[in-house]
Amino acid sequence: MIMWRAEDAKEFSDQLSDRVADAWRYSKDEGIWLAKRVPYGLKKDPKTRKLLPDNTPAIPGQPDGPTKADVIRRIFREVGGGVTVPVVVARLHEHGILPRPGYQWSPQGLYKILRHPAYIGLQPASDWDDREDPVYRTDKGQRVSVGKGVVTEAQQLKARKVVAERTALFGQKGTKKGIRSVGRHELSGMMFCTGCGRTLIKRGNSYECPHKFHGGKPCASPASIMAKHAHHFVFQAFVNRLTGSAPDDPLLHAVAARWLDTHRPDSVAERREVEERVQTIAEAWEKATVEERRELLSLALDGVCVRKAFGKGRTPVTPDRFHYAWTGINRVLEQGALALTA
Repeated sequence: MIMWRAEDAKEFSDQLSDRVADAWRYSKDEGIWLAKRVPYGLKKDPKTRKLLPDNTPAIPGQPDGPTKADVIRRIFREVGGGVTVPVVVARLHEHGILPRPGYQWSPQGLYKILRHPAYIGLQPASDWDDREDPVYRTDKGQRVSVGKGVVTEAQQLKARKVVAERTALFGQKGTKKGIRSVGRHELSGMMFCTGCGRTLIKRGNSYECPHKFHGGKPCASPASIMAKHAHHFVFQAFVNRLTGSAPDDPLLHAVAARWLDTHRPDSVAERREVEERVQTIAEAWEKATVEERRELLSLALDGVCVRKAFGKGRTPVTPDRFHYAWTGINRVLEQGALALTA
């Protein structure tokens, strides 16, 4: 009887755990803010449970002064303009702006702000600050809106790029230090395992589901693909999608907008020129560094989901193993367009 009751209690506990996990995943997919604390500069709508810019005064007793959302915009604007993070921290303190009563800003806190997905209106992943890609994605690789952002994605990309360029390299492998580090491989942080949703990690000559060597929650179908094939397929899909786009394709406009907002934010007249010159992307790719290639891919791709190989041994690498999230639009590469051998 004791053993029977113990088994019954364990079964109930497992079912409860599964229901809680399903409810949590559903809420994340719906863009509901679940964390107890809301990031500075944002507030949660009690009805929709989504985030909105916080327009309350940043300085107590000064209703006509900057709002908390304005402070966040200022941080991104100054860092993106070349001001170092410690200087931004000092300026905030000089103007009497504090994150909350009794606390002060710190460079580490501002680095987190510059990476936080919520400031561009996206749902952050669990333990986002420890992940190379901090954005939460559904099982299909789609990013999820968590409300209205305070800054644009282009502004965030620009600020992060400025910080990364100032970060000194150290060590033989050229690894960048601290939370300011960026991916060292072309598809780092952009490829995901269809079986469990984890970010594929470059290990040796392949991108692999981290469950294979990190353990943790089991993956029913861990994906693994050789890096040379992944680079080839993703780049070909990227080029085919852009060069085959009609002039009025929303994706083409989004690519041009992201590029101009990041590199030439004040140049609106050149938007059409950028759209027309997307055809030269292959030539630019050959001359680009790894970081520049990652930046080019991020203009059009939110992520790539990879399925486990069908069959065992050396099987062909086919397009149906890849699922592309084109800036929020899910498209699958046409069957038979490419074929390689793993």
